[in-house]
Amino acid sequence: MKKVKILLISLMAVLLFSTNVYATCNSEVIEELREWATKAEVKFTETSGDYKAYASQYAYFLSVTPAKDDIKVEVIDQYGNKAEATKYEDINLYAVGCYTNLEEETYTVNVYAKCSNELLKSMKYTVPRLNRMIKNDVCEKYPDHELCQTFTNATKNMTEEEFKEKMEKYDKSQTEESTVSKLLDIIKEYGIYILIPFLLITLFYVIKVQEFKKNERKK
Repeated sequence: MKKVKILLISLMAVLLFSTNVYATCNSEVIEELREWATKAEVKFTETSGDYKAYASQYAYFLSVTPAKDDIKVEVIDQYGNKAEATKYEDINLYAVGCYTNLEEETYTVNVYAKCSNELLKSMKYTVPRLNRMIKNDVCEKYPDHELCQTFTNATKNMTEEEFKEKMEKYDKSQTEESTVSKLLDIIKEYGIYILIPFLLITLFYVIKVQEFKKNERKK
């Protein structure tokens, strides 16, 4: 009798679980997930700023955007190594943490429906090589410059001398632009105080010139 009761309870649990899966994985839900997948993209996030707590573990995260709770993400590197995304609660990110790649690396990102394990989308994402110029002092001044990104192919075939030359040229242009900008700001703010004296002085000299000409004609 005891065995029969256990069997019945187990059967009920299976039925309840199956019903729940069916309820959350019906055709409408799957269709919605497929529609969402048409807009889904791979998101690359460096472990800096709000994510710097993980900088000692990973170089960057790969996730999928727009975010969704009912999906499963699998990342495969170019050597065939697989990793399933993890939910990092403290930074509110569902992603795969990746390590520093010295050269360009292409990943395959597979997105599955969590309820049915159906493959919704497969995407390729290439992360550029690690930028060996990043430690140059000038990059502290211009961290947003293309040549100062942590991962970029822009410096791939560039010598250190070429890098310095380009950044010095950029620095000079920024300094000149800043000077012009400051001058325009001064003119905007104090223009009226500069313009009025200038007009008065100009008017004074115009009158003086006219008087001089008039006196010359009388002679």
